[in-house]
Amino acid sequence: ELPTDFPRPAVQSFDGRTVKFYIEKDRTEKLKELAARTGTTLYMVLLSAYTILMHKYSGQEDLIVGTPIAGRTQEEVQPIVGMFINTLAIRSRPERSKPYLSYLEEIKDITLGAFEHQNYLFEDLVESLHIPRATGRNPLFDTFFSLQNTENEQIVIEGLEQSFYPLENQTSKFELLLDISELDGQLECRLEYATALYKQETAERFARHYDKLLETIAAAPDGDIASLEMLTEEEIRELVRGFNDSEADYPRQQMIHGLFEEQAELYPDNVAAVMNERQLAYRELNERSNRLARKLRETGVEADQLVAILAERSLDMVVGILAILKAGGAYVPVDPDYPEERIRFMIEDSGAPLLLIQKHLHEKTDFAGTRLELDDFVWGDRGADSEGALDASNLEPISGPGNLAYVIY
Repeated sequence: ELPTDFPRPAVQSFDGRTVKFYIEKDRTEKLKELAARTGTTLYMVLLSAYTILMHKYSGQEDLIVGTPIAGRTQEEVQPIVGMFINTLAIRSRPERSKPYLSYLEEIKDITLGAFEHQNYLFEDLVESLHIPRATGRNPLFDTFFSLQNTENEQIVIEGLEQSFYPLENQTSKFELLLDISELDGQLECRLEYATALYKQETAERFARHYDKLLETIAAAPDGDIASLEMLTEEEIRELVRGFNDSEADYPRQQMIHGLFEEQAELYPDNVAAVMNERQLAYRELNERSNRLARKLRETGVEADQLVAILAERSLDMVVGILAILKAGGAYVPVDPDYPEERIRFMIEDSGAPLLLIQKHLHEKTDFAGTRLELDDFVWGDRGADSEGALDASNLEPISGPGNLAYVIY
């Protein structure tokens, strides 16, 4: 048996297709308090969490989940021994921007409506919808949710001793089936899964995510669905730190454009940059930026000198930035979508004596200093095929790792 007191759900696996876990007593009480405060039931709160978890896994905002109903609405069938259970298809829309409490109210309305029409047989519903039947799959839903609220009291009969005998299925009826029952004040959860689709580790992770989601709902139900956390602290640390552990050794005295030049020498014909229908190989990008860098040197660019660049996101912009770094200067990027007054301020405030600009953006600024058109050096008459094209070989560096690289406003 699983322990009754634990900080996180202890998960046990049974028969290779079922996992069992418990929602601790304190959290169960908070969920009941939430249900009482919102005029709903524990079933509705647990179902809302189940559908939200399905939404977070799949990204879908229109879900159908199956659920059982006792089917004993008439008083005369209450004392009769037999199976009156019917299946309901609960359709919900857990949109990520929707406030959780609003969604819980929707679940309340949906389930009450479904309960009201519970006598409509599931098989009749499927037949009336004319849904094609596929062997091995339910026609309306792939996941199932149930909350067992029947009382399992011992019946005392003189001379007889009795015990409960669990009836185990040999195959999974659904892709996922979550069956919950209350036991000694806590919730016992039994997750059955199709082994053809899910591994045991996946099912165990599902159990922990469902528990975490219930914890978040119980603690802070006022947020929207997107803000409800389902990942454990360990998983968050792994995502934020483990998967982003990109620390690597690199030559500390080498600069960005120097590292790029090394790649251009190793893989000259590989594609380095793509923009719409145009692309540049490493050799092409390196040579074009070298020619522009030599022109910048001719205009007097030296270490730590600022060079403004007014360009849209493009291959021209990439060439321009590399060229400024190769020349030894520091680039000041100016977004052409800024208001002209803002563009003027940035260029004047930086004190940049030189502006790299795309031809069609000249009207964006009245800059009176030296202008160089990027288009000419990337695609035009200063390119590799023009007469008197500048030398395309790598430049001797005049700046080092301690010099300025860029200024961002």
